[in-house]
Amino acid sequence: MLQALLQRGADAEVQNKKKYTPLPVVATSAGQLGCIEELLRCGANPMARGTNNATALLLAASQPNAHSLRILTLYLVSLHFVVRGSSC
Repeated sequence: MLQALLQRGADAEVQNKKKYTPLPVVATSAGQLGCIEELLRCGANPMARGTNNATALLLAASQPNAHSLRILTLYLVSLHFVVRGSSC
């Protein structure tokens, strides 16, 4: 469902009343790993901050299940290497 909405132009960066985008909201929901990956593929910003200044990464780290945190961390690490390149 999410993929279909995004393909039809839904905004992956739309904010709710607390200024959160969909990514941090899904990162704190159990069983939404596919949605996290899809939002990242469609350009969702994992460093966007809500009203309490928390990012998706911070919110995922506060959850008992580490799967969301792992996906976000791997994504950010891969971005670091794409942007900065390897120093080897």
